[in-house]
Amino acid sequence: MKNKKRNFIMKKSYLYLLLLLTVGSWLISCEESESPFYDTNSNGAYFDYEKEKLDTLVNFADYVLQNPEEIIVKARVKLLGYIEDFDRTLILKASPLEDYPMADIECQEVVFKAGEFRKEVEIHIKRPQTQDIRYGANICVDESRSDIGVGAEGFENFTVYVEESFNTPDNWERGASMFFGAFTAEKHILIVRVTKDEHYVDTKNPWGVYPNYQLQVIDSIRRHNQKHPDQLLDVAIPFISGGPVYPKPYYWTSLHDQYLGKYNSESFISLCQSMGVDTSNESEAFKADENNLKTLHIQAVKSMMEKFNSYFYWGQSFINFKSTQIPMKKGIDYEVVAPSWWTTCPSMVNPYYGEYSESKYKFMIQTLLDKQGDKFFLPEMFPLFQDWNSPSGFSWDKEMGGEEKIKEWHQLFYTEWEKNKDQYDFTFPNPKVK
Repeated sequence: MKNKKRNFIMKKSYLYLLLLLTVGSWLISCEESESPFYDTNSNGAYFDYEKEKLDTLVNFADYVLQNPEEIIVKARVKLLGYIEDFDRTLILKASPLEDYPMADIECQEVVFKAGEFRKEVEIHIKRPQTQDIRYGANICVDESRSDIGVGAEGFENFTVYVEESFNTPDNWERGASMFFGAFTAEKHILIVRVTKDEHYVDTKNPWGVYPNYQLQVIDSIRRHNQKHPDQLLDVAIPFISGGPVYPKPYYWTSLHDQYLGKYNSESFISLCQSMGVDTSNESEAFKADENNLKTLHIQAVKSMMEKFNSYFYWGQSFINFKSTQIPMKKGIDYEVVAPSWWTTCPSMVNPYYGEYSESKYKFMIQTLLDKQGDKFFLPEMFPLFQDWNSPSGFSWDKEMGGEEKIKEWHQLFYTEWEKNKDQYDFTFPNPKVK
């Protein structure tokens, strides 16, 4: 019985001893990890960051919508030393940073109330004078004007870098370049201010977002240029195929209709692409001057011929593309493009027109212009289309008159050619010879 009681007392003593050791260790640990502001050997302020985070970069290019002249950055400041029972004033100052032009910075005066040891200080940063130059400054305690000196060594400076630099976004090529062209600072600023979207480049749905944004930007440029013809915006937005339908521009007149046809977005795009025209030069390129439009007319007809060649492979009747016709005029020596109908389907065309030549094609165009005038439609000379259901891959286009129509044109061309056949370097098959 006595042994049991003695064992119980010993176990209880061990438990008390273990508890005392644990509490003692905890107290020692607390004393060792005591916060720096209780350091009895110092009394000052320091920046409350890890060493690798004692700087910040402010880029005014990230604030296009707000367009501020000043940006405020808050820096955490902490006191080292005793917690006092009276108010103390801390004043920070900006000093030059080696190798950088001096940033224009002002620091807010801070009052640490009795008992306070942590504050956020406002640093007022002015917009840089010049884009694409990085400015800098060191922020530190102005000891001559403060009630508090410098605290922890190595944490007495906070570095601020300032710039206004517009860099091409890494994901610009994921759709933005197609709709907006090459990246420039002026273009980016305009897009953001027009669309009110600072993060347009980050969209996950470029084809759902960019067509509408592009139309908004083009409209903004055109409205500016219409109001300020002597101060045109030098912002190049391309006109793209397969994108939005572009409305008729403000500079388009009845004279344009006469030489380029009634405005059609698709024809306009083709002409712009063939001429290297975008929003930066469209009003000059399409200037309503008759000599200018005569030159454009020839370019437009060539562009139309190239477009018709691509339409040929769409497997549709050309009756569907009549609205894209540029009105051709008698007496103009056009730069022609060999028609796909002729070069792709010689077995159907050559029995009526013979071998293709540029001079023959020009003769045919002028002959039909003399006969039809304003009703002339170039593809009517070749009433056939690519037919996926035909063994040969091609069929006569009945909506365009089919084989009977090419026979009619054959007779017309042969008759006109025969009148002065000795002056031509080409021939036509005789319609009477089968």
